[in-house]
Amino acid sequence: DVLASSEEEEGEVPAPPEELLAASEVLNMEQRQRIWEAVQRLPEPTRTIIRWHFLDELTLQEIADRLGLSVATVFRHRERGLKQLKAMLKD
Repeated sequence: DVLASSEEEEGEVPAPPEELLAASEVLNMEQRQRIWEAVQRLPEPTRTIIRWHFLDELTLQEIADRLGLSVATVFRHRERGLKQLKAMLKD
């Protein structure tokens, strides 16, 4: 089919079926809920640092300034928090 070969040549990908999109959205919502619950279990100030960095998109410097901590301390809390989240979410 000429039309199909022309689409393949241009690198176009067909749209996924609606059922797949709906299932993907539900899975995405479930994953977000699991992540949020895990973040809520982190100790302070790690929880706040993770939230501000990844949800509010604050830089490490901005977080350090707000909390009165060094950037190195904020970095260590972020790294520790990510390791804890990975362990909590491991299946």
